[in-house]
Amino acid sequence: MTDQSINNLMEFLDVAKLKLNPLPTSYIADKADEYLKNLYATMLASVLVANGMVTDNENRLFRLLLDSIGLEGETNSFISNVNHFTQKQVLDFTKGLDTDDKRLNFIFEILMLARINSPLNDKQLALINEFCNIWQLDTNDLMLLNFWLYTILGINTTNEIISIRKYL
Repeated sequence: MTDQSINNLMEFLDVAKLKLNPLPTSYIADKADEYLKNLYATMLASVLVANGMVTDNENRLFRLLLDSIGLEGETNSFISNVNHFTQKQVLDFTKGLDTDDKRLNFIFEILMLARINSPLNDKQLALINEFCNIWQLDTNDLMLLNFWLYTILGINTTNEIISIRKYL
C-alpha cells in the first residue's frame, strides 16, 4: 500500500466516522426551505472565513453541522460562497430566521463552530455581534448560550465572557 493509498483510506475512515456518529438533527433542518438552509450554512461558514485558514477540526465540525441541517455538498463550496453574498441574500437570511428559537440556534451553532479551536478573534466577535444586534437578541439568552457552549466544550469562561459583554 502506498502512502497515498493509506492517506485516502484514512480520509475514507474519517468520513465513515462522521457518518456513524452524526450530530443530532439541527433545529433548523425541518423549519427552513433549501434556499434558507443554504444561506444558513454559508453564514455559518462566514465565521470560519473570519478566522482565516479553516482547520481540520473546524472543517469536520462544519461537515457534521451540514449533515445535521440536511445539506449535501462539500464544505469548501459553502466557504467559497461567503465571498459572493448579495445584499438580497443577507436580507433573506436575516428575515428568514423569523423566530428567536431559530436565531438563537444559529448563534449557538456559529459560536460552537467559531470556538472549537481557539478563542474568538475580533472579526468573529464583530460578526456575531452584528447578527445579535440585527435580531435584538436578549443578553441573558446569549449569556445562557455561552454558558452551555463553554460547558459542552469544557472551556473556562471567565475571560471570554468579559470579551463578549463588551460587544453586547
